[in-house]
Amino acid sequence: MVDHLPKHGDEVPSCFLNVNLLCSKSSIGLLTSTQRPKYNRSTEIDPSLSQTKVMGIWQVGAAGLLLLQLFISNAFATAAYLQNPDFETPPTNIPKNSTNPFIPLNSTINTLPGWSYQGTVQYVISSSREGNAIYLGQNGMINQTFNAMEEYDQTYDYLLTFSLKPAQPNCTNPTSVTISLPNRSAVVSFNKKFGNSSSCQTHACYLGVHGVKELINLTIENHSTDQSTNTTKCGVILDSFIFKLIPNPISYDANFWFGYENGRSVSKVIKELPQNGGFEVGPAFSNNYFGGVLIDAESNSALSPLNRWTILGTVKYITRNKNYSVPEGVAAIELVSGKSSGVETTVALNKGSEYNMQVSISENNDACVGKFEVGVQAGSTVQNFTIERYGRGTGMGFTWIIKADSNITLISIRSFATTKTKDHFLCGPVIDKVTLDLVISYGLKLQLSILLVGIAFRQRVMGIWQAGAAAGLLLLQLLIASAFADLQNLDFETPPTNIPKNSKNQFIPLNSTINTLPGWSYQGNVQYVISSGQGGNAIYLGQNGKINQNGNQTFKDDRNYDYLLAFSFKPAQPNCTGPTSVTISVPNRSVVVSFDKKFGNSSSWQTHACYLGVHGNKELLNLAIENQSTNTTKCGVVLDSSILKLIPNPASLYELDLPSLFQTRVMRIWQAEAAGLLLLQLLIASAFAADLRNPDFETPPTNIPKNSTNQSIPLNSTINTLPGWSYQGTVQYVISPSQGGNAIYLGQDGKINQTFKAVKQFDQNYDYLLTFSLKPAQPNCTSPTSVTVSVPDRSVVVSFEKKFGNSSSWQSHACYLGVHGNKELINLTIENQSTNTTKCGVVLDSFIFELIPNPIDYDTDFWFGYENGKEITKLKKKLVLNGGFEVGPAFSNNSLGGVLMSAESNPAKSPLNQWAIFGTVKYITTNKNYKVPEGVAAVELVSGKSSGVQTTVTLKKGSEYHLEVFVSENNDACIGKFKVGVQAGSIVHDFVMGRNRRGNGRSFSWIIKAESSVTPISIRSSATTKTKDQVFCGPVMDNVIIELLVSYGLKLQISILFVGIGFLATLAQITG
Repeated sequence: MVDHLPKHGDEVPSCFLNVNLLCSKSSIGLLTSTQRPKYNRSTEIDPSLSQTKVMGIWQVGAAGLLLLQLFISNAFATAAYLQNPDFETPPTNIPKNSTNPFIPLNSTINTLPGWSYQGTVQYVISSSREGNAIYLGQNGMINQTFNAMEEYDQTYDYLLTFSLKPAQPNCTNPTSVTISLPNRSAVVSFNKKFGNSSSCQTHACYLGVHGVKELINLTIENHSTDQSTNTTKCGVILDSFIFKLIPNPISYDANFWFGYENGRSVSKVIKELPQNGGFEVGPAFSNNYFGGVLIDAESNSALSPLNRWTILGTVKYITRNKNYSVPEGVAAIELVSGKSSGVETTVALNKGSEYNMQVSISENNDACVGKFEVGVQAGSTVQNFTIERYGRGTGMGFTWIIKADSNITLISIRSFATTKTKDHFLCGPVIDKVTLDLVISYGLKLQLSILLVGIAFRQRVMGIWQAGAAAGLLLLQLLIASAFADLQNLDFETPPTNIPKNSKNQFIPLNSTINTLPGWSYQGNVQYVISSGQGGNAIYLGQNGKINQNGNQTFKDDRNYDYLLAFSFKPAQPNCTGPTSVTISVPNRSVVVSFDKKFGNSSSWQTHACYLGVHGNKELLNLAIENQSTNTTKCGVVLDSSILKLIPNPASLYELDLPSLFQTRVMRIWQAEAAGLLLLQLLIASAFAADLRNPDFETPPTNIPKNSTNQSIPLNSTINTLPGWSYQGTVQYVISPSQGGNAIYLGQDGKINQTFKAVKQFDQNYDYLLTFSLKPAQPNCTSPTSVTVSVPDRSVVVSFEKKFGNSSSWQSHACYLGVHGNKELINLTIENQSTNTTKCGVVLDSFIFELIPNPIDYDTDFWFGYENGKEITKLKKKLVLNGGFEVGPAFSNNSLGGVLMSAESNPAKSPLNQWAIFGTVKYITTNKNYKVPEGVAAVELVSGKSSGVQTTVTLKKGSEYHLEVFVSENNDACIGKFKVGVQAGSIVHDFVMGRNRRGNGRSFSWIIKAESSVTPISIRSSATTKTKDQVFCGPVMDNVIIELLVSYGLKLQISILFVGIGFLATLAQITG
């Protein structure tokens, strides 16, 4: 029989004996049993989180930054293995050239390598080159003893996968076996509901926790109870025993990063919710069977083969192969036992907090007939879904908001329908990617998901170092993104020496001959300010007051750093008339910072930031802060909470994922350079020279009447100068009764213009996008309210649209104004197009430019690795450029209603970068009126059946791709169902979404086949929906993704950083 063993690489026919007795097997793996004396495929160690199926366990997976477990499971399989697990090594002393496929074994004559046996046991010989098995008749039993895994003193959960079938298809008695290990046994039965009796079924069972060098005895005994047919024909045939070892305990910690805080290295961790939500940690898949692995009911998640989940009814554990399609990663579950089938787990949540829950539900490639009905319950929140069947393995991601009823919340996913194949075998929906994300404010979300290395600016984060994302497996580059310099007594909570105790005076003058201020030197009029509350002491600088601190900054590397200082200050008295200013100085750099009453009243703190130059390792720094106010000591300045943030310069050794960067709305845009590591330009576009003077008209014209009761003041160019602007025709200054609301009115022939220089930075050109607000001067105007916006070589007409809001409210619009660069002189002109009387003119406000680098580089998803001993990087392009709609016009402070963008058929001239616009769409961000599914921007299709967007993608003709689109509702009171059509080439999918007014949405996904190398992708609304006030509204689009369908092994190569040598080398550099 040994001669029958196939050679490495041989294809093995998927066939049985002539009497169809044995389980089909496909091919031989990379190592034969003679090549691997210490272990074989009977043991697979894999607790891998997420998509990797890689073992270790260094873990940082799921929904954020995933660090791979570094050692592949088989590298640990040195002790816990079965000998002859597939019975391909035959017993001794069996007849040669026997024509009988069943050979009875006698323990006094025949030895079965690796196994002991009792009772009726027969060796089953396959007529094919591989496929031998073992038969257990009445009282038949086999067993094998081995040592438990020994690795790092780790204990493991032992999961056993094996194949079985009845010896004859017409047996009336149940076909069952009892599987036993010390302190644990399980009965496993062949179930005819899931396949015919002539085919094998693969099952999995949990066999307990076992530790270092524990002696384990595995026993398999025939459990069939039929006594009337005591023949060999009605026993059970067994094959292909494989153990999978899961570390116990296993950690699902995820989303972590490193940083420096007060001179020390720190890391932060978030946990994956729910644990094993992608079902990646489960039993092994047998090499010889593509029908999935059946897992029977188990009410205790600690004893379940599906780690962290209890099993209701029977589920099938599947992987991607010729029979099945897995939505994400390499494993998923199919709910195969009808209404009784499901899984449950518990998660620890914050009671009262809101969470975004997502579940992927799909079909298999099998011929399942009928609709799938799935119910998902999280606490008291229940969602029911119905999935149509297409037979192509397509699916959808469903997302909604839940509120935690308690700290421990039950998550239950069940099938509510029984579906079968045309052969009447049970089948069902495939469940994958169960995730829960805390719904949090955008600022907090940044802290939880990326490293902040800048300061807040216009609600955008200035200096973000972000670990890049790659198809769900995110690896953080371990070079620290930012470091904090260690200032002593930075918040002045350590008081000066020798100050009076129990003093009732809030301000205590300091004398340098008597009082020492810990960490600081001082000169001039300096006072210590004692707060009545906890943690609020500060320092006061009067006339000539000055404090300074010397420091020696020492780091593990020899790099230079940009120094950013953030601090808080306010006037000493709220009624000071003089300016409140301080000078911040370090060697070769000084900055004057002033308290600005426009941004807060004088009794409140303002926090400012300034750039203090580039400084190197061990350089001696003297930080000095000096009062610049020229008034009396009462009108000095109060300081608190100084902190230095350090940004590596040059910032070239970290990884960037541009779409994720755009989610943070890092404005005016950081340009990726270098086709490997993508070097960021650290200057933000808004910090360039493209800002308009007096864009919101808050600086009033000269020579206008003071204390005028007239809201609109006519301007005369011979008398009145409008700061920053020239004007002609009928122009009036509109004074708002509220703060910060002044505007400009253009009557008949009214026109304003401003000339400025285009940005010059790294010889880069920029697309100029203008956002501004307008409304009719009178709500009852019958003529259209329009303006022409012009720059050299480009003009656009923008109109107020009453169907998007009433005439008494502002509308924000955006338009594309061409490509400009290299200090080009630009003349911006806005002219009234209304043809009625001056009463029906237009009121304008809040002009703001957004500059998009042209060309902009969307290269992303790159990684490090080693090839032939050399470090390499690899890079791929995003297929859908700007698929998250993060690159678009600016949001002005008063554009809470979104920014309207009119039709533009040329994507190169669209304000929505890379996308053509049909009808009118609204560009929205998360605020009190809107909720964005992902990132900070999305588009709402607001003009009914004519509304939509379109782009083109470059694909490989004939290849298959996974297309995903997120469709959601807004928080507005939109009435009716949304109907959306998505077309990719000639493939069209139509979706209908009900409304629940909570901002919920769903991710729709399906498979497309590229018909040409250039494929148009269009998303259109096919229904018109309105609010109760008859204002147009519609569905929100976000996160359009196309990914190539590839084998799992290839997917690992193109979606993750190879961590082995490359990771260890990087870690060695970081840890010094």
